[in-house]
Amino acid sequence: MKKMFVSLIMACCLALTFVVGVGAVPASAAGAPSANDKVFLEEENSIIEVPVIIFNNTGESIFYLYMSPSSSSSWGDDILSMTVLRHGEYFETSIVVDRSDTEWDFKIEDSEGNTVTWTEIDIGEMSASGFGIEFVTIGNDVIINLAEEDADLYGSY
Repeated sequence: MKKMFVSLIMACCLALTFVVGVGAVPASAAGAPSANDKVFLEEENSIIEVPVIIFNNTGESIFYLYMSPSSSSSWGDDILSMTVLRHGEYFETSIVVDRSDTEWDFKIEDSEGNTVTWTEIDIGEMSASGFGIEFVTIGNDVIINLAEEDADLYGSY
């Protein structure tokens, strides 16, 4: 069930994800990473905990956020727990990543139960010191933007 999504949205998301850029935590949110930790695949440990900052630039509040490795058959718990992530806000969390399993799925849900899902987003080029994930509405589409720095974000937070 988790794998079902609108193919048009996925195509837009994948195309824009690779056009926008990938990388580390936005500088103003958590400090710029050093050149030594650019790619977490170079980490010695197979499983690492990576700080992630979630940015909401959708124009709507996000009530539920699910993130899991694409290889998982379930979403697991809502990352936001009891928090509502309003437009223009961000939320700090972390994810546990296995270096051999770097494709992840993401799903957001609003107060009315409307969902947007992205699958097989490769986070393998992200920094071990952290990175930003921004959900952005462009026209009628909601895209996912993996942000290297503040300059890579669509919104101002």
